[in-house]
Amino acid sequence: MRLIGRCMGTTWSVRVRASDVGDEAGLRGAIAQALESVEEEMSHYRPASRLSRFNRHVAPTWFSVSPVFAQLVGRAEQVWRETGGAFDVTCAPLIDLWGFGPKGAVARVPTDGEIAAAMSRVGVRHLESREDPPALKKDLPGLELNLSAIAKGHGADRVGQLLDTRGIHDWLVEVGGELAIAGEKAPGVSWTIAIERPTASGRLDHEALEVTDVAVATSGDYHIFWRDEGQRFSHIIDPRVGRPVTHDTASVSVFAGTCAEADAWATAFLVLGAEEALKVADSLDLAATFVVRATAERFDVKTSSAYRRRYGDR
Repeated sequence: MRLIGRCMGTTWSVRVRASDVGDEAGLRGAIAQALESVEEEMSHYRPASRLSRFNRHVAPTWFSVSPVFAQLVGRAEQVWRETGGAFDVTCAPLIDLWGFGPKGAVARVPTDGEIAAAMSRVGVRHLESREDPPALKKDLPGLELNLSAIAKGHGADRVGQLLDTRGIHDWLVEVGGELAIAGEKAPGVSWTIAIERPTASGRLDHEALEVTDVAVATSGDYHIFWRDEGQRFSHIIDPRVGRPVTHDTASVSVFAGTCAEADAWATAFLVLGAEEALKVADSLDLAATFVVRATAERFDVKTSSAYRRRYGDR
């Protein structure tokens, strides 16, 4: 059975065994409500969301959030440290500056001065989180969060938790392309997923993998971008320099215990690029696969040690 819907400006789908579902309409409604609650907390497009209210909060005082919100920000802070700042959930000013945020598209490439001004309002070092009681605090009035690199993954995790509480333990949840997977498709049959592989022709190929009890997130520079005078600018922005990435890594897929974690690492690794990211992945035993532009006509695939150990040398 496949249930579908929309959230976070994208789509969601849930695959479960029909025999596990007693009330299909009730389950669909519960899933939609779970994802709606994520948006109410973490959407940077909704002025009334908890995130948007924190962004408007200028005082250097604790701002109350939900326990899971504080935990996600704490995890994002950890990834920021482990990547030397390549993953930064405070880069909202840069995302807006380059035309990929709620303020919409821009007509030209930002100037060096505009980039410097936006970067002066960016930095996880200006953010503090705590879990008891759950709250956030900033010491920079213009600091703003953007959780788009972790929220869809968290949404998939939230739906998985909902299914478990309803006694459904075999499922595949997809939110905006990010996957959370548990159990089996059928007794003795693993779930089969398709990992995107961009090609030189502009098409997307897919690699099939059999998986269970894992989360998978893919980040690519080929979905959202704009051009100016022949130059291509993707939505993957390196917060360390304030500009879209320019290296040859086209996409990254990460396999992790939670989809929020996979989502964050996929973005972080795409910012780092395959060469640097593989070192981090191997040091943390993370399964990751990279598609790299070798030439104008050829893409190469590189994989971490953990990926090869679990899924083979592909």
